[in-house]
Amino acid sequence: MGEENIDSNNVVNKSELNETVTKYLEESTQEAFSTKLSDSLEMTEETILPINNESLISSIGFTGTIEGSIAFCLDNKSACSIVSKMLDMEITEMDAEVRNGIGKIVNIIIGGIKMRMGNVKHNFEIGIPTVIKGIQLEVFGASSNLTKVIKNFTCQDMKFSVVFMYKIHEEKEGTSNYISKEPADAQKEEEKLNPLEALQQSAEETESAGGEEVSEAETKPNPLEDLQQTAEKVELQEQQEEPAEKEEEKKVVKAISSGSTHTSAMDKLDQAMKNFKESN
Repeated sequence: MGEENIDSNNVVNKSELNETVTKYLEESTQEAFSTKLSDSLEMTEETILPINNESLISSIGFTGTIEGSIAFCLDNKSACSIVSKMLDMEITEMDAEVRNGIGKIVNIIIGGIKMRMGNVKHNFEIGIPTVIKGIQLEVFGASSNLTKVIKNFTCQDMKFSVVFMYKIHEEKEGTSNYISKEPADAQKEEEKLNPLEALQQSAEETESAGGEEVSEAETKPNPLEDLQQTAEKVELQEQQEEPAEKEEEKKVVKAISSGSTHTSAMDKLDQAMKNFKESN
């Protein structure tokens, strides 16, 4: 059967999500029986739950943007009829082959739902089928906030119910287009600034302001730098004057040295004259 396209942008609340899940559940169940049994199903409002005689429930859990489980519920007679058609052989009693066959049917159904849910940007991982048999079986959700969709089908002498229980996975709700918040709440959340973003913005503003201050400081004269430049000029001037001063010092030392030598020669001459007179 043809599949109607659903605009994911229009699936924005729980009511519309429930309608979408119901539609996909019906389509996937019809597809499974059309493929495996070449039979078409009829919808009925009459539920078979709880099943008073011997029966079985095959269920599969799933987790992802939505999480929950699907349960395929029917009595033993209907289960044997379905698997007989699948294998094209007569089966009258419940056995492992029947349980495995029903597990395959529910696996095909949940696989079809998963594929279709991708159209509205929901995805989930599928677990392994579990089969329970007993009397007066009923299906209950593990959590009180699960949404339960029940569809009842008939096909010739077969009757069964498919129960799909789900909820939006809270941690991944932000990635889903299904649940929209009130416009006012959404606006408030947009106005809130993430603390990390606020810290980053503050750091960027401080860095920008610091850069401007440095630029202004570079254009203003620095007294310390002026003093340092003056000291360097004085030191350079002293270094240039130092050779001249040393040259003068050398001349003075030479003059003193010459004077000392001259005085010493005169003393010797006087002493020689004294000695000559004394000898005469």
